[in-house]
Amino acid sequence: PYMVSAFFLASFSFVLGNYVIPPANETMNLFRQFYIDNNPQVVSSERNIHRQIEPGVFIYMQSINANNVGYRFTLEKFDDSKLVEKITADNIRWDEESGKWILNNWWKRKIYDNREEFEKGYRMDTTLNMTPDDYRVVKNEMENYTTPELKREIKLMKMRGVNTVEWEIERHRRVAGPFSAFILTIIGAGLASRKIKGGLGFHLGLGLLLSFSYILFMQISTVFAVSGNTSPLVAVWIPNLGYSVIAFFVFRWAAR
Repeated sequence: PYMVSAFFLASFSFVLGNYVIPPANETMNLFRQFYIDNNPQVVSSERNIHRQIEPGVFIYMQSINANNVGYRFTLEKFDDSKLVEKITADNIRWDEESGKWILNNWWKRKIYDNREEFEKGYRMDTTLNMTPDDYRVVKNEMENYTTPELKREIKLMKMRGVNTVEWEIERHRRVAGPFSAFILTIIGAGLASRKIKGGLGFHLGLGLLLSFSYILFMQISTVFAVSGNTSPLVAVWIPNLGYSVIAFFVFRWAAR
C-alpha cells in the first residue's frame, strides 16, 4: 500500500509539474517582474553576442539595448563550412511595425569560387530568424514552459549556441522530483515499521531531517551543474541515487 500511494503521489506530481503548473508560473513570474521587481523589460547585459540563428547562419553583435538596437552587427553564411556571404553594419534596429530588422551603414561581401562581389548602402530592411525577445532576460523563464515546450526551446537554444544548463536542470528536475516520492516513501515506511527507543517523536524527527537534507542536497548538487563542474542530468539525479542507497539500508534494517 505504501508504494501504491507513492505511485499516485509521483504521478500526480509529475502531471502537475510538467503540464499544469508551468502556465500558472508564467502569470506569477510576469506579475513579479512588473510589480515586485518593477522591471518590465530586462535586456541581456551580455556583450560580444554570438548566435547561430539557423543552420549555417551566424550573427554577432557587440551589444543590444532596451530600444532593440544592436551595435556592430555581423552576419555570416556558411555552406559546408565555407564562408559564402558576410554582412556587417554599424547597427541593427528592430522595426516593430514591419517585423523586420533595419541595417544601417551596411556592407555586404559575397564569395564565389573564383570571384567576390561587394555592396554597400545606408539602409537595408531584412528578415532574420530572430527577434528582440531572444535577447531579453526573463527571470525563471524556464519555469513557464510545459515539458514538451521546454524540450523544443532547449533544442533551439543549443542550435543558437546559448547556454542551456539552467533549462536542462529544470527539465531533469521535473522527472527526478516525482521519482523521489518512491525513495522517501521507502525510507519513511522503514523508519515507521521499527519500534525503537525514542518513540514516535524520534521517527518524525529523523524523517524530517532526512527530507530536509534531501532538499538541501538537491540545491547543492545543482550548483555544480550551473558552475559547469558536472552535467545537469548527473547533478539532478545525484540526490536520488544517494538517498536510494539510504533507502536500501533502511529497508534492510526494517526487515530484520
